[in-house]
Amino acid sequence: MCGFHILGHSGVIHEIDNIAWKIKDDIRFFFECKTGEIDVKTIFIFSGKIIDIGCNRGYIFTANGKN
Repeated sequence: MCGFHILGHSGVIHEIDNIAWKIKDDIRFFFECKTGEIDVKTIFIFSGKIIDIGCNRGYIFTANGKN
């Protein structure tokens, strides 16, 4: 799946760039794609989305060669 809005347990709708889901084992991976630098705020927000939605793992990818 790509570019979805998902309702979290808190009632907030979160945008997730990419999701990989193995339904049989109920394993979900979330992916955040960025073109700029990654800072602590970006990681904090993404980890909050993962916790609120209920996900097994999350990964952040960037096209910026500095990180």
